[in-house]
Amino acid sequence: MNNAQTKLYHYLVEQSPRITDDWLNAREINGQSVFSRDAGVEMDRQLREENRRLVTSITKAFIEDEDSLHKEWEAWIELVSDRRLAQDMPLHEAVQQFRVVREVYYNYIKEFSKTHDEVTVEDILHWNDLVNSTFDWVITQFLKRYNDKTEKEQQRKQTLINELSSPVIPITEDAAILPLMGDLDTERTAYIHKNTLEHCNEYEYDTIYIDLSGVHNIDTLVAHRIFQLIDSLKLLGVTTILCGLKPRIAQVAVNLGLDFTNIQMKSKLSHALQERMGDLNTSHN
Repeated sequence: MNNAQTKLYHYLVEQSPRITDDWLNAREINGQSVFSRDAGVEMDRQLREENRRLVTSITKAFIEDEDSLHKEWEAWIELVSDRRLAQDMPLHEAVQQFRVVREVYYNYIKEFSKTHDEVTVEDILHWNDLVNSTFDWVITQFLKRYNDKTEKEQQRKQTLINELSSPVIPITEDAAILPLMGDLDTERTAYIHKNTLEHCNEYEYDTIYIDLSGVHNIDTLVAHRIFQLIDSLKLLGVTTILCGLKPRIAQVAVNLGLDFTNIQMKSKLSHALQERMGDLNTSHN
């Protein structure tokens, strides 16, 4: 490291408040964006603190080995990516702001180079490579973490949706209803298959009423998975009664060659439950 680079480091550290100010002042009014100029005093304070920390950390690359700084950069990435995710920030906004802060940072290196005669062309080229390498690493890791966290959050939400939209509802000690609604896809039917078998095994139901009246569309693979569920329940000793089967879904099943012969069918769930209540009353008399 030459003398000019040491001077540049101290200069950038000294100018870091101005670098942050210039970045903040470059913002535009942009509705509900985290980075909107009118986002509020608290958001300004948070962004200022985050940017100052980023600028200070990146500037260390001029005096320290880049590999030794990865943990420090990763800590910043973890903190800020989690905040942006909680704020539901579109990813393209983060990319844009990284571009702006890098441009502002470059401007200060240019300003330093113009006022220090000892700076050579080789110095400028080296500093440009160093800044690019550092920013590229931080941006890449930020995007990776943000995408990973987004995918995990989407999986969590999907699991919650599956749990709420495919409940096994007990109606007696030995019987339950599985109401299915909306469009069924392979992921959701796989969850339904697993969840239903677990419930029947845990609570020892002997009868499950699968209500399909709320299902509007179904493809051949999903229809096959539903019949696989019925076969699996049969192996557990559970009787399945299909209710509310729509003509379109019945046609898909027929085209697949699925056999309805040994499956109890009812046009409506209410009819099936009335029949069950009648049987229970008869058995009690």
